[in-house]
Amino acid sequence: MEEHKEECCCQKHEKSCECEHEHENDKCECGHEHKNENCECDCENKHDEKCCSEEKDEEQPLDMKASYKRKLAKKDEEIDKLKNDVEHWKNEYYRVYADMANLRKDIQKDHNEAIKYRLEGFVSDLVNVLDSFEIALKHEPKTEETKNFLTGFKFVQSNLLNILSNEGIQIIDPKINDKFDEKVMHAVEKVQDDGEENLVKEIILKGYKLHDHLVRPAMVKVSAHEVENKKEENGESSQDK
Repeated sequence: MEEHKEECCCQKHEKSCECEHEHENDKCECGHEHKNENCECDCENKHDEKCCSEEKDEEQPLDMKASYKRKLAKKDEEIDKLKNDVEHWKNEYYRVYADMANLRKDIQKDHNEAIKYRLEGFVSDLVNVLDSFEIALKHEPKTEETKNFLTGFKFVQSNLLNILSNEGIQIIDPKINDKFDEKVMHAVEKVQDDGEENLVKEIILKGYKLHDHLVRPAMVKVSAHEVENKKEENGESSQDK
């Protein structure tokens, strides 16, 4: 039988203890403060064997919670940074994609323009040939032989103009008394006229356009009430005398 002190009636002992107090190991209900059999703490309060471990568990979660919070905060920062990186590179992708789309449009536009106006230089050089036809055909044939030549010239000119028309060439051919249009005409001379000013009075050379590009304006003479050029020429001639 386990020995225990006399002054304490409730020291730890077996059920078989024959003292006058009947009680079990861990169910002592006396008012004496004592330790349980497996308790290793220094307190004198009545408690069961789990008390020390619970106190330690209460301290540990505080440190662990703070550690978890720090780790979670760090992970949140990393997640936010990754989200920002994703958003940044997504915007960069869309920007580069838009730039490439615009570049493709510009290249396609330049390509179409190059094809559309590829004949501009050629037509500019061909204008003199077309002028030669126009000058030759203005004269009335005096002999049968000349008439046959001019008929052949007209045929060649007609075929050439048809080919150029199919390629987008337009002839600027103003009529007498048409309103002067500075966009497609060039006034080589002003002629005295008391009627309305800026009317076409004579066509020197026809003009040519390739689609929207002006290859050469039509060369014309226009009407004017006062011809300054003639006055200046008369003034210069009088001074020379």
